[in-house]
Amino acid sequence: MAEYKNKIRSKKLIKEAFLELLYEKKNINKISVKEIIERAEISKSTFYAHYSDLFSLIEEYENEMFDFINKTMDEYLKSHSEEFLPYISKVIQILKQNEEIYKMIFNGALADHFINKLKLLFIERLNKDLTFKTLSNEPQKRMAEINFTINAVIYTILDYFKGSLKITLDEIAILINEILLKLIK
Repeated sequence: MAEYKNKIRSKKLIKEAFLELLYEKKNINKISVKEIIERAEISKSTFYAHYSDLFSLIEEYENEMFDFINKTMDEYLKSHSEEFLPYISKVIQILKQNEEIYKMIFNGALADHFINKLKLLFIERLNKDLTFKTLSNEPQKRMAEINFTINAVIYTILDYFKGSLKITLDEIAILINEILLKLIK
């Protein structure tokens, strides 16, 4: 049990150090593992016991978001609701809670990688979801419609994180909800 608590504590120290450095440097590419180790006051072996490198730490943030999105989509599908806003708002909340991290991810060297993983997640989920009754039954056309919708949502959020949209994440959630409601009607 103590080993488990130490593991949680070490990961927390590593993530806190990473976030502090991220806020200071404003660029993931300017952060080194050495700086994280020094800031967290842990040994090199402790860092490497949890992460293989800086990118595996960042990937953990990605995976947390993807797990959350999957869980939220499962909740939506179980609800049999035609109202997306409560679920979109949950995803927006996680973006807001970690806004600086996602801003750095969306603006950094890993942006394309992250966006592609996010698109694949949504494509897989939406392709199985029959809620969108107005989408084509023809597989290739349906895939194009899903791809169009996903790109619209993701790139709208991306534009927010790049600073080119002057509306809030909450306003984006409402906009996405309105568009998705039109697709299921």
